[in-house]
Amino acid sequence: MSSERFAATRLIVIPAAIGSCFCAFLPAQAAGEDVEPGPPPALAPEVACVPYDVVNAGPDPATEISRIEGYYLSHKNVAGLFATGGSDTYACGFVSAKYGLAKAGVIVAGFDLFPQSLGYINTGDMTFTVDQQAYLQGYLPVQQMYLYKVSGGLVGPTDSDTSHAYVTKDNVALYLGKSRFGGSATAEPT
Repeated sequence: MSSERFAATRLIVIPAAIGSCFCAFLPAQAAGEDVEPGPPPALAPEVACVPYDVVNAGPDPATEISRIEGYYLSHKNVAGLFATGGSDTYACGFVSAKYGLAKAGVIVAGFDLFPQSLGYINTGDMTFTVDQQAYLQGYLPVQQMYLYKVSGGLVGPTDSDTSHAYVTKDNVALYLGKSRFGGSATAEPT
């Protein structure tokens, strides 16, 4: 299932009549990346009927928690909290845990694998997060440079889609354990 299809299956469960979704965005993305506010265009048909607000979550975790909590307190009918970065995902999980949002049916989701976010998924205070496959992001370029070097340039570097994995209550235990591929252990896999 593509990342857009997976996300759409989560987003379409938000009844339009319930209220708005919250989308947290960092003020400036890394490497000058332009990010359109709101859901990705591939999701537009599925979520067109869901009103949403875009909030600048802020430059640091403390500000992000404060702004996300402030948003929730003034929009208690919110049906979803969605974040685009590691620290604002953590902040959405923090607010969800404080007010019992995910346990009350609010979809709380984001991006990246902060240990706290994984803990919130494990306790049921977050619905899911996107694993950006950091191991592959580091390994594949090094492998390609090696092959380029040993082949004398015959094997050239390629664009590699490392894909996305989704961490949910069903598979979070894999991420909470020690793994060389997740960066929490150095032992070779057996």
